[in-house]
This record gives sequence, C-alpha cells and structure tokens, in this order.
Amino acid sequence: MCPLILAAIAASTMSDEILKPQRKQELFLQCPADITLFGGSRGGGKTYAALLNPLRHAHIKGFVSTFFRKQSVDITGPGGLWQETFKIYPFANGIPNSSHMWWDFQTSRIFFRHLQKKDTHINYQGASICHFHWEELTHFEYEPFQFMLGSNRSTCGVKPYITATCNPDNTSWVWQLAKPYMADDGYVDPEQNATIKHVVFKGDSIDFVEPDYRDRMNRPPKTVCLIVADVWDNEKLLETNPDYLTNLENLSHVDRERFLGIRGRGGNWLIRETAGMLFKRGWIEIVDRLPDHIATPRNTVRAWDFAATEAGADSKDPDCTASIKMFGIDDTAYIIHCSNEAMSPANVYKTFHNLAIQDTPTTAIRWEQEWSAPAKRESYELTKKLGDRFNAAGIKPVGDKITRFKPFSAACEQGRVKMLRGTWNEMVLSQMELFPDLCKHDDICDAASLAFFHLALSIPTSFGKFLI
Repeated sequence: MCPLILAAIAASTMSDEILKPQRKQELFLQCPADITLFGGSRGGGKTYAALLNPLRHAHIKGFVSTFFRKQSVDITGPGGLWQETFKIYPFANGIPNSSHMWWDFQTSRIFFRHLQKKDTHINYQGASICHFHWEELTHFEYEPFQFMLGSNRSTCGVKPYITATCNPDNTSWVWQLAKPYMADDGYVDPEQNATIKHVVFKGDSIDFVEPDYRDRMNRPPKTVCLIVADVWDNEKLLETNPDYLTNLENLSHVDRERFLGIRGRGGNWLIRETAGMLFKRGWIEIVDRLPDHIATPRNTVRAWDFAATEAGADSKDPDCTASIKMFGIDDTAYIIHCSNEAMSPANVYKTFHNLAIQDTPTTAIRWEQEWSAPAKRESYELTKKLGDRFNAAGIKPVGDKITRFKPFSAACEQGRVKMLRGTWNEMVLSQMELFPDLCKHDDICDAASLAFFHLALSIPTSFGKFLI
C-alpha cells in the first residue's frame, strides 16, 4: 500500500478514526486495469474507496487526479464528495482549497469538478490528467467519457488510469461495458467478477476483443475490469448503521432487486419498471371492516388526480378524475374508497365538493399542484371554495410518476396496505397491476401515490421508512 495511505491509516488510528480499506475496496485499489468499474449496488463503500484511490500516487510529483459528478450539488451539497473528502484527506496531510475545489498534497493535486452543462467536457481538450474518476458513471452520457480518454495521459511516471462507480442501469451506455460480466439473470456472474477484459472504443461502439488485438496504428486495446461490491461487503457500514440494510429491504421490488440484489453478485442490471413488477394484486388484502380506532384529521386523506375531459368531448378514451381515500394506523394503510370518472371541468368541481362534504372535515384533502403560476391559482381557488373548515391543500410533485409510486408499492409488497371491500376494488387493482407501461390511464395510481405520501409525512414514525 502506498506511503500516503499508510500514513493516513496511522494518523486516523491515533485520532480514533480508522481509514483502512475493506476487502473489496482493497481489490479495487489494487486493480491494474486501465478502466475499473466499482459497485453494482448500494452500500458497498464505493465512494470511500474512490476517494482513497488517488492517495496511492499523491506523493508523486506532478500527479493529477480529477473527480467528476454530473451535478455540482452532488459535490458541494450535504453529504457530497467535497464534504466526504474531509473524512480522509486531512490524515494524509492534504490542504483543501474550497474556493477552487481541490486538495493540495505538496507535489500533486486532486480536483473535483462537475459536467452539469452540455459540452463542458470540451474545456478539457489538451489537458493532461493521470487519473479520472467518474462518480456514478451511469449519470453521464457516453460522449464526455469517450472525449476524456484523449486527456487521460501523464508525464509523472504513473500509468494513466480511469476509475468509476456505478449502480445497475441497463438504459445507460455503461451497460455495454458491464454486459460481459453478467449472467443471464441480470446479476454479475461470480466467475467473471473482477476479471480483466479488453475493449476498443470505436466511435459510438464499445467492442470487446482478444488481448492480442491491435488496431491499424498497432495500438493495444484498453483493459477494463468490473468489481462488484454490495452492502454485505461493507462491514463497517453495517456495524455503525445496522438499519441501512433494513432500509434497502424496504425499497420497492424493482429498486430492491437493483440496489440491494444478491449477496456476492450485486444488483440486477436487467430489471425494469414494467407491469407486474411494481404491483401485484396478491399483495393487498381485502377486508370487510376497518380497525376500531378510526380516522382523525392526522391519519385520513382523500387524494385527487384531476382531469378535465368528459367522455366523447375531446377523446373516445379520455383521462379520468380519480380520488383515493386512505386511512393510516400504525404502519398499515387502508384504501377506503376510490372514485374514477371522466368528467367536464364543472362536474369535476361538483364531485370534488360533494365528496369533501361526505368525508367530513376530519379528512385531509390533497391534490397535485404543478409548479406553474396557473396551477397555483387553481389550487388557491379550490381551497377558497371549500372554505376554512376543510383541511385542503395542493402538494407539489417531486420526481416522476414511477418514483412517486415506489413507496406505496413497497408498502403493498410487505402487506402493509389493505383495501375495504367495495364495487370499485377491481378497478383499482386492474390499473395498478398494469402500471406503468400497459395501462392507458394511471389516474388511480397517481392518487394512491399522493395519498400514501401524505400519510408518510403525517405519521413519519410509521410510514417515513418507505420514503427512501
């Protein structure tokens, strides 16, 4: 191990901090490949190992390392890369320069940069950087990565190399690099894990070749290696934060397969948010009565997903205005009622008002409020017309529809959502089963996501664990 890492470990031990890398992290640090991918699931200690990596050469005069994140906030924000460096680099006698985002090690520097704006990578044309690190490589387009290959060079005596962390994502170009390491089930093949392969980057293509391949300029291929690490490899994390594994287990089915996966094989690269993956009707128990301790303003909500097109007006198959009434107690949510109908704008408000009166003021009323000025005015009018005795408000959506549905999906899979028996049950179950890619309309799903989100905010000790 290099002098600076050894010195940092010694210094950290004396200060009650221990920086020693764990087994998979050591494997990553010792990898001789030109391009090394590390990760494949959450909690494997990827970022920590990545920050240790350039310390192997930081004692060498002229060594330059640059870390990239897609967004600047991922560097400077709470828990971002820059903040994490202060847990490591001071022990190696690094001197931070917060205004320019670099660490100085007397003879070398480690920079932290973002590529938030399009074509920012062009600024590195002609640069000579011995080590590039891409934090969460799947967040970047292929073009900047390929462009930076030309700047990965050095005169300091250290062989230029590239490292990257990644989580499974087969919609990203990174899948082409990871694919040779995968078994048919989408998980890393244990026999392929951490093996060296040879690759050629030609235009938009990534081709794996034999070791003796040479191009027309007689240049050898690049070497690449994928090392999978999972939460079980990170004993330090599980020791200091034992609830983290439970948090991963509480993810929706798709996210649990992708970000937790199988011990020793990482997450699943092939799994997608398709019909039947986010919801199965067998996950919800239909009950004939609610618990005896019934609704209060704090734990009952009717959430709306508005549409303003009646059948036959603008479309033969218009969107519907849907509402879900949901009651939460302990860690269980009960779907009490669902309405779903294509209506004119006038009838939308009439139905909205009538159900508010039927529910009584003890039920919170929520709807999605878009970020635009007209949407804010519409929310104001809805609240004003209902009057002060109703607990009514719009909630601004965060994330796409699938992201918002996942906490509700996770609770359903764990048997923590039940449904009161009613004629509307099949309508709810059918739409949710087809979500997201096979249902023409997702109004009920959107309303259910919003209702569950409200309960999670209102009863955080019971529901907050689902909003990971």
